[in-house]
Amino acid sequence: MTQRCTPRLKAAFNASYSMADDQMLYPCRVVDISRFGSRIALISKQAVESGSRIELHIEVPGYEKRIIAKFTCTWTRRTPDADDSGGYEAGGFFTEVNPEERDFLLSWAETPA
Repeated sequence: MTQRCTPRLKAAFNASYSMADDQMLYPCRVVDISRFGSRIALISKQAVESGSRIELHIEVPGYEKRIIAKFTCTWTRRTPDADDSGGYEAGGFFTEVNPEERDFLLSWAETPA
């Protein structure tokens, strides 16, 4: 098993995502973040499969623009409290994100998860 090389921090960012072949934005929430990746809670029924490449549009309170990050999902799973409106989460790694914006997100994140 590989060890995480940077800490995962709790986060609470509203966000949305689009699939590589779809311009539609689907709601999600960034629930934790590290320098290299994140875990997101999917709020829609739109499936995200392991290996999917998505574009995250992350909102930070008081920040005037969305932070855009390219993201590859390495796993997805149904949450225990899932219902008909969604209930999945996905984890993965950033493939493209502005380094200054990534550091800004990390500074807004809370405590180690």
